[in-house]
Amino acid sequence: MRHVKFQPQQLNTATFVGIDAHPDSHTAIAINRFQEPKGHITVPNSKVGIKKFTTWLKDLEVDSNNVIIGVEGGGNARNGLLSAILQTHRFLFEVNPLYTKHRRGFGTRGDKTDARDAKLVAGILTTDLEELPKIIPEQVSSSVLRLKKAVWFYEETTTQGTRLQNQLHKLKREHKLTKDTLEKQLLTRVIKARDRERLLIGREKRGMEKDLQTLFPGYGLNLTSVRGIGVITAARIVAHTYCVERIHSRDAFVRYAGIAPIARSSGKAELFVRNNRGNRKLNTVLYMTALCRIRYDTAIKELYQKQVASGKTKKEAVQYIMRKTAILAYGMMKSGKDYRG
Repeated sequence: MRHVKFQPQQLNTATFVGIDAHPDSHTAIAINRFQEPKGHITVPNSKVGIKKFTTWLKDLEVDSNNVIIGVEGGGNARNGLLSAILQTHRFLFEVNPLYTKHRRGFGTRGDKTDARDAKLVAGILTTDLEELPKIIPEQVSSSVLRLKKAVWFYEETTTQGTRLQNQLHKLKREHKLTKDTLEKQLLTRVIKARDRERLLIGREKRGMEKDLQTLFPGYGLNLTSVRGIGVITAARIVAHTYCVERIHSRDAFVRYAGIAPIARSSGKAELFVRNNRGNRKLNTVLYMTALCRIRYDTAIKELYQKQVASGKTKKEAVQYIMRKTAILAYGMMKSGKDYRG
């Protein structure tokens, strides 16, 4: 992730704004370096509310370079707010909810309100700023958001299709077993209705597969030159990466995907354990991509078998291929060049 270093003098005079974002409203609190309050506001998540918020920011501090903003929560519903902020302010940071959860549980006050969370976000900016990833304009560009929404719709549709397949399997089994005529008629009607839904979902998915090829944000389509990666998989990797420009190195990308092991060392004992953090959706896509590459790419299959023969478990060998795939995907998204392996 992109991290920014500030001079101590700049931090001493800066205004820190913490935002607790929600689909319906946004709450913000401004403080100085010593956590003394400078202002607060709550606005609806609408065009009028966002305009009111940006006006409040301007009135709060004339010099936008002297304002450091942190935002937590909101999901996709906060994108309008982020776009508006980035038009006038440079320093916008993502605050992981784990930070505020930890601080909320520390001490005697465990209450949770929007104002309380906004104040905690602002406080985190004053102490842990260099650990926070910066939000850049490319993250909320229309091309990136279009692809993310299209991939979200495709994945939701796939989940619904799988659910229907499972329901149809159970209904057909019950239809065969029952001897009651009226129950058979009822089940027949339900099966036909579910089958129509399944066919409709299939048509939607095929249409989305064609659309996704035109929605790549200027990079990522070259991933399809790798054996085992199709348009859908490439689109999911790009969408769940959420703008490759914000990730500064391949090691950071591997950590972001939750593939790099976590150190658990104490004294002379050095131990590394499996990483269950990171972006789990990206992790899942890279896992499935690694399995496809092992199956369809002879060189990768030989590499996998070599890892197993050296004493690694099959899971560890797959993790190794996942890391190789993540590094390859990052390099190709950055360079825009086709696979030359």
